[in-house]
Amino acid sequence: MTSILKKTTNVSYPYKVWLFTIILSPVFLFIRLWSFLSENNTETTQAVAFLGLAIFFGAAFSLPALFLFKLLYKDLRYSSLNEWLQKFIFTFIGGVLIWVTFFLVNRKFVIGSEFNNIIWPVAYSVCLSVGALLFDAKQSSKSSSNYATTKKSL
Repeated sequence: MTSILKKTTNVSYPYKVWLFTIILSPVFLFIRLWSFLSENNTETTQAVAFLGLAIFFGAAFSLPALFLFKLLYKDLRYSSLNEWLQKFIFTFIGGVLIWVTFFLVNRKFVIGSEFNNIIWPVAYSVCLSVGALLFDAKQSSKSSSNYATTKKSL
């Protein structure tokens, strides 16, 4: 069990938050949609396929946001800001990136603001916020000291 935890701690903070968000958000939405699908007697295989597609498309469309989130993380992780303030900044910027991504992909969720249109970015934003606050934003002391020394020498 400890080897699994050690392996997951080697993944950097932006990737942990990204994976948490792109996997958990469609699962929550799937639970919400399950009642609708079961009322219409839709097959379970179609629902599971929809869940897989939601995770795949969520991952694909969020790659530019992940790149920008990772750049922000590289700049802020060794700053003198409090860790909670850093997490708040990551949460805010991540939420903005989610809403911008949804706006660029489909403007309909803003123009025709029905519940079914707006639930997607809200679910992703909530999961990102939870993930950003849940995971540790600081790197291990060994890697941070190497980065700090490299940054000072430049």
